[in-house]
Amino acid sequence: MKKLYYTIPFILAGIFLFYYFSEKNRIETEDARKQAQQQQEAEERRQKQEDEKKAAVARANSEAQKRQAEREKKEAEDNERKEEIRNASEALAFAKQESERLSKQLIKIKEDLRAVQVQRDRAQNQDKLLKIQVDTVKTSVREVAAKTSIFERALSQFQTADAQARINVEKARADAAAAARGASSGKKS
Repeated sequence: MKKLYYTIPFILAGIFLFYYFSEKNRIETEDARKQAQQQQEAEERRQKQEDEKKAAVARANSEAQKRQAEREKKEAEDNERKEEIRNASEALAFAKQESERLSKQLIKIKEDLRAVQVQRDRAQNQDKLLKIQVDTVKTSVREVAAKTSIFERALSQFQTADAQARINVEKARADAAAAARGASSGKKS
């Protein structure tokens, strides 16, 4: 029995150790499996995080590229707008210069037009004066022609009267000479 007292604890210790080591192995395997599973899960989480990070980086890059493209587009639009504004400013400045030039030309043309109008008015006045002078000359010519015809008629009448007077004088002389001859022949008789 004494042997039994010594053997039973060894048997029990052996069973205990058997169960202990088998349980320990099972727990270690379970722990190793859990640890492997945790590592796998951690690896999967890490991989998932990396994938999410890569996706986030890709999204961020994509968004950054979109923002960059938008910024470039906005800069291009701003540059176009600035170019349009610059072109419009240049066109406005050119239009102002052209307007000033045309305004000066218009003023010069108006001055020239006024000068031409003054010259035209002078020419019209001179024309009127010339017409008046021509009318006066024509009237004078008509008056001279009328007076000439009057004077010619008068001259003709004077010449006719002179010729008649000469004829009458000649007749009177001849009558006087005849009377003087008749009186001298009557004294002789």
